[in-house]
Amino acid sequence: MLIPVEWIYVQGGGAVAGLDVRTMRAHAAAGIAEGPIRVALTHRGRYEIDDGHHRAALAIADGATALECEVVRVSPSWARLVEDLRGLYDGREFLYQPIEHPAFAGWRVDRSAERLALVRAAAEAAGVGPGDGPCLDIGSCTGAFCRSFCRDGWTAFGVDRDPDVVRVAEHLDLVFGTDCHYRIGDDPEPLLGAGPGWSVVTCLSVFHRPLAAGDVARVGALYRRIMGRARVAFLDSASPDDASVRSSAISWGRDPFGAWLRSIAPPGVSVEPIGETEGRWIFRCLRTR
Repeated sequence: MLIPVEWIYVQGGGAVAGLDVRTMRAHAAAGIAEGPIRVALTHRGRYEIDDGHHRAALAIADGATALECEVVRVSPSWARLVEDLRGLYDGREFLYQPIEHPAFAGWRVDRSAERLALVRAAAEAAGVGPGDGPCLDIGSCTGAFCRSFCRDGWTAFGVDRDPDVVRVAEHLDLVFGTDCHYRIGDDPEPLLGAGPGWSVVTCLSVFHRPLAAGDVARVGALYRRIMGRARVAFLDSASPDDASVRSSAISWGRDPFGAWLRSIAPPGVSVEPIGETEGRWIFRCLRTR
């Protein structure tokens, strides 16, 4: 298995890239730099070297960015995480959101990292940062948005109806060294109404089916509440290729859906499309006063 060097560690210690290369070269000269690099996969998602520290350090010193390793043990906690992820989607190696870890490199991803990149760029362009308050991801799933914001200094909250995905998100916090705050529930209002306000609220691909089924007034009221509570909110249309919303009470194209969002926006909120991913238009709803 080819593993990026940033995920390879000394047992109970730091990254293997920090080993003393001069000592490693001395060992190599003594003839002990042969054989595979054997690693154990820990509960934190680190590949800790069982055998081959010298070979790993020398390869990294020579410019290697990834090493071919043999995984000889997997922690039970990590094995449960993988089984939990498979269990979310009928045993398939499938991710709704990307997880940037080598163990999932070959898994199919439904929602690309592109929409996260669009949201982050639009928030930055609007001048919204961690100092403007915490951020909230409604429908946080396995936590990709929360972890991204948390890494850049935000206090990040997520809410999702599925306790299984929340459990996975909490484990991934340990793996990636983030400290997000997750809640389980169908109704985001208890979190949405908490505190003085939110810098960023994302709500993507969460309420499309109720909208399509005709629950326009209730979802519209929630969207208006989101826009009023956030410095900047991000909402999206459904994809016209989604069979579950094809017969819909609302039009999903960029212009008609954008017009509907503007019709329900509170005074002082500007609604603009920022891009399309997987057939869904994402809209930035920026509170200007």
